[in-house]
Amino acid sequence: MPSPGKNSPSFLHARITISLATIVLAAAVAWTSSALLACGGSGHSSVGDSTGWVDRCPPYPSFPDASCTGPTTSNLALYTGSLEFRTDNQVVENVELRIDSGLYVPASNVTFRNVKIVFTGALNSDFTMVNLNNNSGTVFQDCELDGQGNVARAIAGSGVTVRNCEIHHTGNGIETDSPLVAEGNYIHDIYEPDGTDWHADGIQTPASSSHVTIRHNTVFGRDPATSAINVMGTPADPAAGTPADPATDVLIEQNLLAGGGYTIYAGPGSNYRVIDNHFSTQFFPKVGFWNIWYWEPSEDGVLRSGNVIHETGAAANENL
Repeated sequence: MPSPGKNSPSFLHARITISLATIVLAAAVAWTSSALLACGGSGHSSVGDSTGWVDRCPPYPSFPDASCTGPTTSNLALYTGSLEFRTDNQVVENVELRIDSGLYVPASNVTFRNVKIVFTGALNSDFTMVNLNNNSGTVFQDCELDGQGNVARAIAGSGVTVRNCEIHHTGNGIETDSPLVAEGNYIHDIYEPDGTDWHADGIQTPASSSHVTIRHNTVFGRDPATSAINVMGTPADPAAGTPADPATDVLIEQNLLAGGGYTIYAGPGSNYRVIDNHFSTQFFPKVGFWNIWYWEPSEDGVLRSGNVIHETGAAANENL
């Protein structure tokens, strides 16, 4: 049985004379925006962002799977270099790493792109596949991390950006500090093997984190697992006289989620939004073993809107 919980246009000023080309361009932009809204998307998933990244996966209301995540080619050279990445701004790309101990990344702004990492160690022979040690700016893009059921975490440590990656067969997919950005990923087969106590979560941050964006991912926590997403604040404790310490500036949007004890541990929060997500009953009739939400709406301070059961379209802003 899974654990029920754990404490962890700007517009240019119009001129009187407008060229025909400008009119055509404006019409095209308006049509594109209308098309995105008509298909249920906000535009985030198909347009990308200021870094130039564009989600490879079809936009919401479709969701990432193995066909649009992970390396873009299977022709990857076998990596034989050091497993310690100590050079700022280093780029590691187009390689496969087969490792029996975790990567150590103390340098900042390291990018892993088009990389496959396979953990070949014995059960619990290391605590994570990737250790982001007191750094910043790490990016995983178009990567696959395969824990083969033998390691508690795929990516752990400092804040990170993870995009269009496939992460599977680990205890925790992404277990990092914030700031955290996870977009366009397929995270699946998140579970605890027999004899372990990993409290498996697809995506997790420490309590009371801030600046977290989890958008347009598929996250499945297999049985037994704790959750698909776990981004919690700390409730007030009147007996101890301690105030609440909410998770702040959190957006969980347009994801497909299933499994876990409760599928989502969200809040207590401030400026915390869980919107337009699909919850699937593929593992349990109530989405998670116990239900969807760990907190009741009156307890969590979270804006819940547009969340539905994937199979039926029924509202899922509260527990079933």
